[in-house]
Amino acid sequence: MKYFFLSAMGLPYLRSHTSADAYRHKCFVCGKCYKTRSKLNRHARYECGASRNQLQCWVCGRMFSRPDNLRQHECLHAMQRL
Repeated sequence: MKYFFLSAMGLPYLRSHTSADAYRHKCFVCGKCYKTRSKLNRHARYECGASRNQLQCWVCGRMFSRPDNLRQHECLHAMQRL
Protein backbone atom coordinates (compact mmCIF):
# COMPACT_ATOMS: atom_id res chain seq x y z
CA MET A 1 0.00 0.00 0.00
CA LYS A 2 1.14 3.51 -0.69
CA TYR A 3 0.22 6.77 0.98
CA PHE A 4 -0.74 9.72 -1.19
CA PHE A 5 -1.68 13.24 -0.20
CA LEU A 6 -4.80 15.02 -1.35
CA SER A 7 -3.66 18.14 -3.12
CA ALA A 8 -6.36 20.43 -1.71
CA MET A 9 -6.32 19.42 1.95
CA GLY A 10 -2.96 17.72 2.42
CA LEU A 11 -4.66 14.73 4.07
CA PRO A 12 -3.16 11.27 3.57
CA TYR A 13 -5.26 8.42 2.19
CA LEU A 14 -4.54 4.83 1.28
CA ARG A 15 -4.74 3.53 -2.24
CA SER A 16 -4.14 -0.08 -3.08
CA HIS A 17 -2.59 -0.91 -6.44
CA THR A 18 -3.67 -4.53 -6.25
CA SER A 19 -7.28 -4.21 -5.14
CA ALA A 20 -10.09 -5.95 -7.00
CA ASP A 21 -11.38 -2.59 -8.25
CA ALA A 22 -8.06 -1.90 -9.99
CA TYR A 23 -8.84 -4.45 -12.72
CA ARG A 24 -12.55 -3.95 -13.15
CA HIS A 25 -12.71 -3.77 -16.97
CA LYS A 26 -13.08 -7.35 -18.21
CA CYS A 27 -13.03 -8.65 -21.79
CA PHE A 28 -16.22 -10.60 -22.50
CA VAL A 29 -14.46 -12.78 -25.10
CA CYS A 30 -11.34 -14.05 -23.29
CA GLY A 31 -11.82 -12.87 -19.70
CA LYS A 32 -8.66 -10.73 -19.36
CA CYS A 33 -9.02 -7.77 -16.98
CA TYR A 34 -7.66 -4.24 -17.36
CA LYS A 35 -7.41 -1.17 -15.17
CA THR A 36 -8.81 1.29 -17.71
CA ARG A 37 -11.49 1.13 -20.37
CA SER A 38 -9.05 2.43 -22.98
CA LYS A 39 -6.71 -0.54 -22.38
CA LEU A 40 -9.68 -2.90 -22.69
CA ASN A 41 -10.75 -1.22 -25.93
CA ARG A 42 -7.24 -1.55 -27.35
CA HIS A 43 -7.21 -5.23 -26.35
CA ALA A 44 -10.60 -5.83 -27.93
CA ARG A 45 -9.59 -4.08 -31.15
CA TYR A 46 -6.12 -5.47 -31.71
CA GLU A 47 -5.53 -8.54 -29.55
CA CYS A 48 -8.87 -10.28 -29.21
CA GLY A 49 -10.75 -8.98 -32.22
CA ALA A 50 -10.86 -9.73 -35.93
CA SER A 51 -7.77 -7.63 -36.75
CA ARG A 52 -5.43 -9.94 -34.88
CA ASN A 53 -2.09 -10.24 -36.75
CA GLN A 54 -3.36 -8.26 -39.74
CA LEU A 55 -0.48 -5.77 -39.98
CA GLN A 56 2.65 -6.81 -41.87
CA CYS A 57 6.13 -5.35 -41.97
CA TRP A 58 6.96 -4.34 -45.53
CA VAL A 59 10.66 -5.18 -45.06
CA CYS A 60 10.68 -8.65 -43.50
CA GLY A 61 7.03 -9.72 -43.57
CA ARG A 62 6.62 -10.18 -39.82
CA MET A 63 2.99 -9.93 -38.66
CA PHE A 64 1.70 -7.65 -35.88
CA SER A 65 -1.65 -7.17 -34.22
CA ARG A 66 -1.11 -3.57 -33.08
CA PRO A 67 0.06 -0.62 -35.19
CA ASP A 68 2.28 0.78 -32.43
CA ASN A 69 4.25 -2.48 -32.30
CA LEU A 70 4.63 -2.42 -36.09
CA ARG A 71 5.95 1.16 -36.01
CA GLN A 72 8.45 0.24 -33.29
CA HIS A 73 9.59 -2.77 -35.33
CA GLU A 74 9.98 -0.69 -38.51
CA CYS A 75 12.23 1.71 -36.57
CA LEU A 76 14.59 -1.20 -36.02
CA HIS A 77 14.88 -1.68 -39.79
CA ALA A 78 15.51 2.06 -40.22
CA MET A 79 18.30 1.93 -37.64
CA GLN A 80 19.87 -1.09 -39.41
CA ARG A 81 20.10 0.91 -42.64
CA LEU A 82 22.18 3.65 -40.99
